[in-house]
Amino acid sequence: MAAITCAISLADLRLMLDSLEPEDYSGRRSAASAFIETATGMGSRATGRIGPSGEH
Repeated sequence: MAAITCAISLADLRLMLDSLEPEDYSGRRSAASAFIETATGMGSRATGRIGPSGEH
């Protein structure tokens, strides 16, 4: 059942990314983060967040 959920989530991610403006990097990053959190069941706080220059 988990594989079906991930496939649906991936389709939802594609829809979200396609609906954003090409230059909306913040929105794309947020959509990707939400997808990863949903697919893995772990939030970014659980693994530590790394900023754009590599700082934690």
